[in-house]
Amino acid sequence: ATDMDDSFYFAHKELDSLFFHDERLQLRYSDLRNSISNESPESSYTCFQDALKNDRIDFFFLGDFNEVEITESLKSLSLTARENCVPIQYYQSYSNVLREGMVQRNVGQSILELGYHSPVKYGDDEHLPMLVMNGLLGEFAHSKLFTNVRENAGIAYSVSSQLDLF
Repeated sequence: ATDMDDSFYFAHKELDSLFFHDERLQLRYSDLRNSISNESPESSYTCFQDALKNDRIDFFFLGDFNEVEITESLKSLSLTARENCVPIQYYQSYSNVLREGMVQRNVGQSILELGYHSPVKYGDDEHLPMLVMNGLLGEFAHSKLFTNVRENAGIAYSVSSQLDLF
């Protein structure tokens, strides 16, 4: 499979390449496939050990379990203390430069992808209003943008909106 095979995926990755400054966030299916094929058992193990040693690891337990057994099992992992402030959120500085992309293909359907910058992070007071805005812009099937762009104007087959607060 190639990036071009799935029109929706292709459109979303094109938006990623326009929006994100960090090339690691612009990965395509083919990049991922090539990265995986370059891995070896040794490199995978080294990466895993590095993650166990340095990455922030959160454990969540839900249901009926023995807290003592869980605690003892976790102690056997020999995890060490981490920095108090391990960054888990991506930050990209605001840019007022408009980046546009248009790809014409004979696929019988148009796809509109929009990206916008917001300073809101997970847990902020504006988090819930951003969820509503995301829905209005296309996450919900009854979104106003979707209704106007697809149903009223017939401009695009698909309108989507994703909110990534991380």
